[in-house]
Amino acid sequence: QLKLQESVSILDFGASTAATATANTTAIQAAITAAGAYGQVYIPSGTYDINGTILIPNTSIGLHIKCDGKMNYTGTTVAWQIGESGGKLWELNLNGLYVTRAYTTPFETGLLYTAFRFVSVGEGVFNDLRCQGFRKGYALHSGDGSVSLNTFSSISSQDCFYNIYMNCEEFDYSYTTANAFLGGYHVTNQANFTDNVTSGAALIQIENTYRLT
Repeated sequence: QLKLQESVSILDFGASTAATATANTTAIQAAITAAGAYGQVYIPSGTYDINGTILIPNTSIGLHIKCDGKMNYTGTTVAWQIGESGGKLWELNLNGLYVTRAYTTPFETGLLYTAFRFVSVGEGVFNDLRCQGFRKGYALHSGDGSVSLNTFSSISSQDCFYNIYMNCEEFDYSYTTANAFLGGYHVTNQANFTDNVTSGAALIQIENTYRLT
């Protein structure tokens, strides 16, 4: 097994609690790129504004990310995307990341976008993750690969419309399976829905399930 090659802090690339959201987004992405496969990225304590998607690409095999801080997302799509179509991200270790956004009531219209999107990821370890205020907290999208054999330990969400969202595409060898979810909490205040019974919110939402041929 390869040794951890590089250890970097996002502060080394210009991120700070006082920086703009654009500057922080760029700095965090640069730190991930610099760490490379089997490297380490450290996110110190504090709140960092981001306004774009932070991508952990498939080339970041074995990357370790340790976060003691919080991300405040002001964008309009996905805060963090783990893996990408057209390959597979293996053995990622993501620990302690907290992503939040400002949101409004009622929750039917106030909870928007995605905190964590997983695409073609395998044998990863995701520990002590938290998110708040999103339409989708943890979205597992198999894409043209698979999201499988991962361990999600103590992942939590607060005030998310779909806490865990799984979308299984209609392709052979494209699946979301054999993932372990261990502990954590998922809390949404029902009083903030116009009608919680008809809203469609769910702890776990599974769509597009097909049998492999």
